[in-house]
Amino acid sequence: MDLDTLTLFHMGKKRLDWAAQREQVLATNVANADTPDFRPSDLRPLDFKRLVREQASAALIAQNAWAVETHPAHNPGTIPERGPFRADTVRKAYEESPSGNAVVLEDQTLKIAESRGQYELATTLLQKNLRLLRAAIGKNGG
Repeated sequence: MDLDTLTLFHMGKKRLDWAAQREQVLATNVANADTPDFRPSDLRPLDFKRLVREQASAALIAQNAWAVETHPAHNPGTIPERGPFRADTVRKAYEESPSGNAVVLEDQTLKIAESRGQYELATTLLQKNLRLLRAAIGKNGG
């Protein structure tokens, strides 16, 4: 059984993917802490509402229950954009070195710790839900 077809597991996987990609972006920032004129980047926060909308849209499309335009006066609606997580570069830094580098190591360390905590939370939630699923189908849920 592909657990990615279950909404909860798919959303958990998205959260894990986001946290992993954020770790890469933040690691790049730390690695370039001494590079002249380097501007740090960070991922946009994962939008839970958008994630739920995407899941609902995918479910409706799979069931062929998507709304269609039946009258010219009806609005066609929109499908949320899909794609990889987007990284934004910091434009205005509150601290900058004489070489023009805007990486603040303390700030990056806090973001890395926050990202790790979110990754661990998502992992724990997925493990607990997997145990519940196993218990529901009669396998060893313990």
